Amino acid sequence: ERVYCIAMNTKNEIISFSQIAQGGINACSFDTKELFKVILLCNANKFILIHNHPSGDSTPSSNDYQMTERIKEASKIMGIDFLDHIVVAQNGYTSCYNIT
Repeated sequence: ERVYCIAMNTKNEIISFSQIAQGGINACSFDTKELFKVILLCNANKFILIHNHPSGDSTPSSNDYQMTERIKEASKIMGIDFLDHIVVAQNGYTSCYNIT
């Protein structure tokens, strides 16, 4: 799995597309500080998180939902808009942002 961040400015223009982490074939963990470091260094005020599922199934795992909730809370504190967390795979893509 790989985790990416699309960071944007106030006009929704992409100002950074960065790989945040790389893991194994069924998991990838990263420190939330690394995500926000990328966002802050490019002076973005909103972002989308994306990661892949090499299994081919885009269904988010319970860990995906837990990570999304942690990042939602951190982004509120930081005053940065977290727009979506998308899981991509061979069968398509799924947002795990609005499901709690």
